Amino acid sequence: MLVDDDAQVHQVTKLALRRFRFEAQRLSFLSAYSAQEACAMIENHPDTALILLDIVMESNDAGLRVIDHVRNTLHNDHVQIIVRTGQPGEAPEESVVLNHEINDYRTKLELTQQKLFTSVITGLRAYRTLRTLAPITPESPVPLQKGP
Repeated sequence: MLVDDDAQVHQVTKLALRRFRFEAQRLSFLSAYSAQEACAMIENHPDTALILLDIVMESNDAGLRVIDHVRNTLHNDHVQIIVRTGQPGEAPEESVVLNHEINDYRTKLELTQQKLFTSVITGLRAYRTLRTLAPITPESPVPLQKGP
């Protein structure tokens, strides 16, 4: 899932990953352009493997609200959330990593095609492992047991 209020970011990401394959499968993209749209989309697609998430959209904390919804309301611990922000000053890396259950943090400037590829591969591998350990079923949508 691509979550960013800039349509060009969606286009460039899809272009950069157009030849990408994971376990012989092409990627299927869902696009959300606001926090509200992203929250509704993940509710309808709880088996989403990975979210590339902008933080600053309709508000300075829109992406953080998406993370909170996914992790604390939906209890979805499977989906891998990669924050990619163009305004790291609005959501400093240390604060976001420490206070929110994300899997990676990247600035848009540093996220070259190769780094995007690497982040997506590692995210999909982590998702695959989690699904193997605790498959998603209709009876128990997503939560994993957390340690003490």
